[in-house]
Amino acid sequence: MSMPRPESENWYAPTWGRLALFALVSRVLTLTAGLFLAPAAAGPHWTADQLAFRAEVLAGPVPWLEPWVRFDAGFYLAIARDGYHPPAEGEGPNAGFLPLLPALIALAATVGVNPVLAGVVIPNVAFVAGSACAGRAALRVTGGHRTVWLGCGVLATYPFAFYFSAPYQESLYLLAAAGGLLAWYDRRPALAGLSGLIAATARLTAVAFPIGLFVEAMLARRWPSRGAWLVSAATAAGAAVLVGYLWLALGDPFAHFKAHAAWGRESPSLGGVGRALLQAVQELGQWERPFPVVKPIALFGTLALGIRGWVKRGPLWGCLILIPVGQALSTGTTLSIERIVLTSFPAAFELGELLGRSRMMRVAWLIAALPAQGYFLWLFVNNGFLN
Repeated sequence: MSMPRPESENWYAPTWGRLALFALVSRVLTLTAGLFLAPAAAGPHWTADQLAFRAEVLAGPVPWLEPWVRFDAGFYLAIARDGYHPPAEGEGPNAGFLPLLPALIALAATVGVNPVLAGVVIPNVAFVAGSACAGRAALRVTGGHRTVWLGCGVLATYPFAFYFSAPYQESLYLLAAAGGLLAWYDRRPALAGLSGLIAATARLTAVAFPIGLFVEAMLARRWPSRGAWLVSAATAAGAAVLVGYLWLALGDPFAHFKAHAAWGRESPSLGGVGRALLQAVQELGQWERPFPVVKPIALFGTLALGIRGWVKRGPLWGCLILIPVGQALSTGTTLSIERIVLTSFPAAFELGELLGRSRMMRVAWLIAALPAQGYFLWLFVNNGFLN
């Protein structure tokens, strides 16, 4: 009777190194595609502020990265340079953007790294590590090598996965949240708690982790473990860092939540969920333009995968998918939902398992997802507002 080979000797095993290499190759290809699709000149739809920011980046030491600095990236870079401040006339409030990425960019700037370069490099490095953490965590949950590889493939090929390479928070949240989940499965609650604290400074959807732990304990009719309480306290501390800093900087501890009104969001409510779902149903009928119909597909697809994950893997896995989406819907709009579902990263592995059932399904996913990502990346670098 032959003994099973160690994981490191199995060519198909999703080891740390192989997962990281796969993610790295995907980022190099994505960054290259963005530069290739970049406009030669600004279009007539560019605003004066966008033109000024473009000129500033082009005059800097890394002008070739200018196509990746779009929309929210400008806010993150401005916060890194100037901190949080009350909005000037005609300007959106920067308190709506969380501090982890700006803090890291500012830290890099103190040692001489150009902020634009740091703003692009940091998310891409975070995605490489975060994708590997997510894959290893999914291996603990699913036990399937194929599911892990296909799930990481979904993370890289999803039509809006290019946001993982832009100066946005998505990659940082993936690293912190997936790293915390992996630490929890490895029975390292202190590290999981630290990861929850960091995740909360990138996305407040970090609350999905402690909520999932408590729901899991409640449904099992047992008291939450000390580790679950530690993760909850640490995640709450991360949110408190945001609230406290904005209180000191702007004199209003609720500045972050109020700022979202400027972007068309309501205060969270159950009624908001209903209104957002109705909006998504209406968007399904807007076939004359490609973007509006993609948003509800991403939304309803993620919700379906979240329900599947809950039933098959348990409430923690399900909460990590469903709560970020529910939190976004509670504000009464589907604004940016195509990007927000990136925080529901376990959904990628649920879809990966489904794709593993049929080669035809895998081919169909690539035929649909890769051209779609190319199109939306083209819109992004050409300053076409996706919403």
